Amino acid sequence: LMGNTDVVENTGPLPPPSESYPSHVVCLRGKLKCEETDNRGLAEAVHKITGMWSSGLDLILADPNNEKGQCNKFEYEHKSSTPNKAFPISGRYSGWFDLTGDDHQKTRITEK
Repeated sequence: LMGNTDVVENTGPLPPPSESYPSHVVCLRGKLKCEETDNRGLAEAVHKITGMWSSGLDLILADPNNEKGQCNKFEYEHKSSTPNKAFPISGRYSGWFDLTGDDHQKTRITEK
């Protein structure tokens, strides 16, 4: 909810993780980090996810350096001017992902 500053705390056990599918389901695997910056006196938190995606987790695990070319890079980030200790933060992420065509040329697709 926009403008809601109430903090909800849940002290109960976490739910089980979502089911993972080893193949034939698009999978993004990356690292998530939070960087705090000070841009012209305005504090900003940037939550950034970078990694590889493919048509299956099995392809990413079998070739983490993408030597066979079956995976592509991605990067998404969320900028927040409100300090927030929650990590990762939910909200709108913008970024890009590479897509390899039939001609083996990579195209960068930008999402805002």
